[in-house]
Amino acid sequence: MFKRNRHINHFQNGPILENKTIRIFTIIILSFCHNIVFSQDYEKTKGILADSKIGYSIGSSGMQLTYITSLKKQPKISFKTGIFFLNFRQILNLNLEENSSLNLKPNFLSYGLSMQAEKELKDWLQIYVISRAFLKQKWHLNLSTPNGINLNGLQLETEDFGQIDATLQWWRIQPGIGLRFGKENPLKRFNISASVATFYMGSPKINLNYEGFLETTTLQDAIPQLEHNMRNYSFYPAINFNLTYNLIKTQE
Repeated sequence: MFKRNRHINHFQNGPILENKTIRIFTIIILSFCHNIVFSQDYEKTKGILADSKIGYSIGSSGMQLTYITSLKKQPKISFKTGIFFLNFRQILNLNLEENSSLNLKPNFLSYGLSMQAEKELKDWLQIYVISRAFLKQKWHLNLSTPNGINLNGLQLETEDFGQIDATLQWWRIQPGIGLRFGKENPLKRFNISASVATFYMGSPKINLNYEGFLETTTLQDAIPQLEHNMRNYSFYPAINFNLTYNLIKTQE
């Protein structure tokens, strides 16, 4: 859990392999939707499914592509399966006192599969439970200084500060509950809605790699306590905007 690493790699873009993985997942779910709907006789499919849709969501939990369906016998209960993706990489420069600054380099990447069951409470309000399974989860932050630190009497040269790499890991399977707002018209191909949800991320694990002045400290003893304190932040709120496309359009 606790390492001292004198050879820390600099911030880099993610590998091409990760983008290929996302493309493969997208092709799989689109192929699944095609086989479910377009390879069957329309009248036969219409008699089984109340609706069949493709959904796209974007918000604080990233992007998500889903296949949505419900049965004729339970039209107010729908089921969704899909893939989600979140990627954020950017260099942030924090200016301090007297020409000193701190570079923050977040590298956030996550993707995986999701399963969701939703029940209609009113024609404009739905409640749902969801579970996300992470195939990749990376919450990484690198700290360095290009011209030293001078802050509240603390003075450190670039070489003395060194670099700090922090990685945070949560549970790979995260349940959640949420509400979706928006009245859908089955006569229209496209519908929009908004949703709010809370995910339980579980217990965190922290990994530190560093060089410089922190090598003279005893951070190892503080990490378990820090992990314990971070359990209070295990609930992650999310806001998303949703667009759905009806594969089976209800006839007037």
